[in-house]
Amino acid sequence: DVVIPAEYEGKPVKEIKKQAFFNCSALTSIVIPDSVILIGDEAFCNCKALTSIVIPDSVTTLGKYVLQTCL
Repeated sequence: DVVIPAEYEGKPVKEIKKQAFFNCSALTSIVIPDSVILIGDEAFCNCKALTSIVIPDSVTTLGKYVLQTCL
């Protein structure tokens, strides 16, 4: 399970980079904070164990294939 913090080293977490969790076979759930506005291409692609994801309304840009072969 992953909970992404709203801040890292005193700065807001605004995006999840391209392929950040690509092929992470152990990832079962993820919570994204309201500070995130962008989720990059294939960020969670091929995370076959993923059963729960919380994407806040603050996310205005979803990359390509973000959840391909998941859920």
